[in-house]
Amino acid sequence: MPAAIFLVILADIVVLVGGRSFEGSVLSDDGSTLVLRRRHDEFHIDRRQVARVEKAPLSWEVYAAKAAELEPDAKAAEHAALAKWCRERKLIHEARAEWESVLAREPENAEARAALNWRKEGGTWVRDLALWAADWVKADALLAAPSVPAPEERERRRKRRSVAQDWLFAAGEQRRAELLAQLTQCVMTGDAGARHEMAAAFRSDGVPIAVLELLAHQLDFSDPAAAPDFIEFAWNAAGDRAPCFLALPDRKRFPGPRPVLVTMHVTSGEARERRDRFASLARQSGWIVAAPHSPPNFGNGWGSTEAERRVTLAALDAVLRRCPADPDRAFINGSSMGGNGAWEIAMLHPDRWAGAAPWISGARVRTMPFLANLRGLPIQARVGALEDGLMLEATREAAAFLRDGLGSPASLEEEPDWGHGDKDESWLPAFAEWAAAQRRDTCPAAVIQRFVSVAQSRHHWLAAETLRGAAPLDPTRGDIPVSATGTEAERRRDYVKKGRDGTALLAGRVEGQKISIEARKVGRVTVWFSDELVDLDREVIVEINGKKAFSGKIERRLEDLVDEIAATGDAGRVYVARKSFDVK
Repeated sequence: MPAAIFLVILADIVVLVGGRSFEGSVLSDDGSTLVLRRRHDEFHIDRRQVARVEKAPLSWEVYAAKAAELEPDAKAAEHAALAKWCRERKLIHEARAEWESVLAREPENAEARAALNWRKEGGTWVRDLALWAADWVKADALLAAPSVPAPEERERRRKRRSVAQDWLFAAGEQRRAELLAQLTQCVMTGDAGARHEMAAAFRSDGVPIAVLELLAHQLDFSDPAAAPDFIEFAWNAAGDRAPCFLALPDRKRFPGPRPVLVTMHVTSGEARERRDRFASLARQSGWIVAAPHSPPNFGNGWGSTEAERRVTLAALDAVLRRCPADPDRAFINGSSMGGNGAWEIAMLHPDRWAGAAPWISGARVRTMPFLANLRGLPIQARVGALEDGLMLEATREAAAFLRDGLGSPASLEEEPDWGHGDKDESWLPAFAEWAAAQRRDTCPAAVIQRFVSVAQSRHHWLAAETLRGAAPLDPTRGDIPVSATGTEAERRRDYVKKGRDGTALLAGRVEGQKISIEARKVGRVTVWFSDELVDLDREVIVEINGKKAFSGKIERRLEDLVDEIAATGDAGRVYVARKSFDVK
C-alpha cells in the first residue's frame, strides 16, 4: 500500500519573552492581544509577552506524516523511535499511542512498559498510579492515617459546646448581641494593651470563655451598608496596593456569613472579567466572589514567588475583614496560570481554605514535594483530556497520591475532547454543589507541612518560629536539579524524593492528651491549643522529635484568642492558648 501523502503547512510559532513557545495559527493581533488558534483551543496572549512570531511546521502535522509512512507491519523498534521523537517535542498523547503500538508487538518490552508507567509486582505487570503513592506512604511514617477521637472524647466536646449554647440561650438575644458587639470591638482594636483590657472585662463579667469561643465563629467585621464592587488591599510590606473585584450576594436574601471564592486570573486576563464570569454564584447561591488583580503575575505567568502567593492571601485577608465572609468556607480557584497558582498556594497554605478547585492547570513537578501538605483538604481539579500531556500525567499522579495513597478527598475530572479552556457554564453548578459539603476543620488530629520559610510553615495549630541549620531547598524555584535520565515518571519521583529531603518539615499528631511533633530544620515551634484539640482541664503532654518538651496544664487565655483573630482577621482560628518550644 502506498504511503499517504501529507502536505505539511508552515504555521505560527509564538515565542514568549521568557523563551516558552506555542504552536498554532494567529487568528488576530490588534497590538495588545494576540489570539492563537492551537490544536484544541484558542489562546489569548498579552502582546507584551510576545518576543517574536516564527514560521515552522506544526509538530503534530509532522508526526501525522511520519506515522503515515510506517507500514502496518512496522517493527516495534520503529514505533519506539517515533515515540521518542514525539516525547522530545512534548507530543505526549502521540508518544503514548506509539508506545502502545510497541507493546502490541512486544508485550514484554521493558522500555515501553516503563514509559507507560507499568512495573512488575510479583512477576506481573501492574499499571497503577497509586503504586507511587503507596511507595511514598510506606517510606514516610508521618503520612499514616491519624487516629479517630474516642467516643468519650467526641462526647466531651459536644457537651462543652452544648453548655455554652445553653448559657447564651439563658442570657437572651439582647445580651448575646451585646456580647457579640463587644467581642467584635475587642478584636478590631489595634492596640494590644487595650484589647487585653477588654478581654479582662469579659472575665470580670463572668462570661465563660467557651461562650466567647462560640461567639467568635459569628464575628462579622463588614459594614452592613457597604456593597462595593471592588476593594483595594496592600499586598506587600512596602504597602503597594492592588484591586480585588467583588460580586456580593443580596444580604437580605442571604443573611449571615457567606462562603467565599477567591478566583485567580489567567496570565493576560483581567481580574474584573474573572469576577464577572463567576458572578452568578453571588446572585443565585449567595457566594462572595473575589477576583484579585496580581501585579507580579499579570502578563508574566506564574513564577512561584512569595510575592505572587502573598497577593492572593492578602486579598483573602481583606475580604475576611471587609465582607460578610465565613472564613471556614473559603475556597481557592484559578484557571491556567491562576490554576497553577491555586495548586501551589493550597499546598503551601492549606490551613486557609475549605477546599481548592484548580482548573485547566496541573500539579507542576516543582510543587510535588509539597503534595502531602494537602492531606485532608478537599480538591476538585478539572482539566481537558486533550490538555498538555506532561501536565496531565503529573496531575493524574498527584490526584492518585492524594486519593489512593493518603485517603484524601481529591478528585480529578477530565473533560472529554477538551483542551486548554474553561467551561464555566457547566463547571460552576458542579463546583457549587461540591463546595456546599465542605467546611474547614481548624483542629485536625494530624497535620504535616513541608516548607522553605517561616511564612509557609503554619498548618492550623502548628507553626515554626525560627529555622536552623542549612537553608531549606526551594523546589518551586528550581533549587533541585531535575534528573536527565529515566522516564518522565521516574524523573518526577526522583525530584519529589530530593524535594522532601531538602525542605523543612513540621508534622504534628494528637492522640488523646499527647501531642507528638516532628521537626526538621526548625529551631523553635509554636502550638495553638483548643478544647477541640485536647481536654484543657487535664494534663497535656507535648513531645518533639521523641523528647518530652512539656507536661502539665495549659491555661486558657482569652487574650490569646482575641490576639489570634486580630492578627489575621480569621474568626475561624479560635484557639484559647499558645505556647512555644525550642527544638532540641
